[in-house]
Amino acid sequence: MSEQAATINYDLLKEKLKPLLSRMTLLVVDDMPMNIDSYRMILMELGIPRENIHAATNGLKAFTALNSIKPDLVLADWSMPVMDGLTFAKKVRESKRYKDLLILMITAESEADLEEARGYVNAFLRKPVRNMVIENMILSVVAKKLADPNHPFGKKK
Repeated sequence: MSEQAATINYDLLKEKLKPLLSRMTLLVVDDMPMNIDSYRMILMELGIPRENIHAATNGLKAFTALNSIKPDLVLADWSMPVMDGLTFAKKVRESKRYKDLLILMITAESEADLEEARGYVNAFLRKPVRNMVIENMILSVVAKKLADPNHPFGKKK
């Protein structure tokens, strides 16, 4: 029997995850205000309330904000001043409190650079990236974690 790639119906997945998405808190980390605004619009299209979408302009500000924001998911750029996205992800994984935090990295880095980061992030998106690809990746990562009975997804810490 040959293996076939499963086709995911993202519209159906979005509908099923809608109650969870409406309760999620997200942190967008990017040094470009225009990118933050674009990502915010995409997240709102997924049903995440605007007031649940927070932003930081570098990894250090994002890491400092974790305790007050308590995000369920972080959407981070790799290349930023002060603290880049990879360093941020490493610090998060070293932290006992946030080791299970979902991190999606958006990057233009080379495939070789991505190897170093694989153990620290849940998924990568390569720039340039279309809105639908961002939506689908978020839905996939959330659904995968939701299926994990050991992951405290959607619960506030």
